[in-house]
Amino acid sequence: MRAFLTLIIISLTTFTLSPMALAKDALLAEAKQRCAPELKDDPAVYRDDFHWGYNIIEMGAHYEYIYNSGKRLPKRAYYDPITDQFYMDQYEHSGERKKVTLTSDFLIAIRQHIEEGLKREYVQYVFFPDMGHAHAFIPENYYNEVINKIPRGDQHLRYEKIFGFPATKLLYHTAEQLYMMDLKTKVLVDDDFLRWRYYTRNLVGSLKPPAKVEIHKLLNDGFNTVRNNPGYKYWGAGFDLSASKDGCFPFKTKSGEIQYFDISLHSLESDPNNATQNWGSMSHQPSLWDPYH
Repeated sequence: MRAFLTLIIISLTTFTLSPMALAKDALLAEAKQRCAPELKDDPAVYRDDFHWGYNIIEMGAHYEYIYNSGKRLPKRAYYDPITDQFYMDQYEHSGERKKVTLTSDFLIAIRQHIEEGLKREYVQYVFFPDMGHAHAFIPENYYNEVINKIPRGDQHLRYEKIFGFPATKLLYHTAEQLYMMDLKTKVLVDDDFLRWRYYTRNLVGSLKPPAKVEIHKLLNDGFNTVRNNPGYKYWGAGFDLSASKDGCFPFKTKSGEIQYFDISLHSLESDPNNATQNWGSMSHQPSLWDPYH
């Protein structure tokens, strides 16, 4: 009898999931139902869907439009039910498409970065004009001993190792196209919230669960764009993220609403059907934030 009870206790201990594990399972279960591979005629979000120099109200209105438009990131992450894995596609220099396997911790961390950023008002919207792209900080020893030894022709393996390493951190340059500074005088706009967004625009998030966020600053840069972190190698290439009602991965907004986002290794392109190509339009005072450097 005692042996039988011991067996029951061991079984309960072994198979009881923590709240974090249950939340992770719930997130991934929903994502698996939503993350179908991209179809040829799916509406795409393009870089000329946006312009530089949004004000707060205009940015919020445009986020609602993009979110509900059905436009999504091209070449976005997807779920393969055969392998029970999430992937992003990386197109090598040869043009060959290779799969980048995404870990559950990586996907959960991005959600946590978004939610913490929204909660603390480091972020307002998950799309290119605000929180729309991420870079990486890779521990220098790991970069030198592992990443740098992977052939350049196997970039997909580099991404896999970077995103799968718990000590990697992600760097988000937020408020990307928000008008916060007069470019002629280099003086910040006289608005407390816009100044807050300026000083908190370098959101750094850990991948090791539970993921945490912190703010870095580079005030002598003028545009407060951080690209260095002692002990880490800056990885300028990264991934884009954009929210959509049809998106893949769920996240909770500051108000508690569930919305969805996609991620992609493929940078935004111009709309081939738009002859005006208004990326960087001078109809508004442009920002000098540069997401890819």
